[in-house]
Amino acid sequence: FAANIGGVRLKSTSNGLTIRPVELPGSLIRETRIEDARRILTRCIESHPNTPWFHLARRELTDGFGLTIQERAVPRAVRTSSGRPTRTTQVSLPRL
Repeated sequence: FAANIGGVRLKSTSNGLTIRPVELPGSLIRETRIEDARRILTRCIESHPNTPWFHLARRELTDGFGLTIQERAVPRAVRTSSGRPTRTTQVSLPRL
């Protein structure tokens, strides 16, 4: 079965998503909304210095106001009779 997220149809083989900020191409309505968002975030920064809201608003202003979705398919591990994944199918994940 395939899902639909924000107008993007996902492949049935996808089992992971990467969502990243991206600058949106301009249109009059979009530009107006982006300017409103910048004004509200700037007001939050000025009104709430050194609070969690200050740091979140400042971070939001550094990224683009759009999102891009990248699909990925991570192979599923095959379980042996002992219940552990086989060594050849293990996926190495980054240490965060």
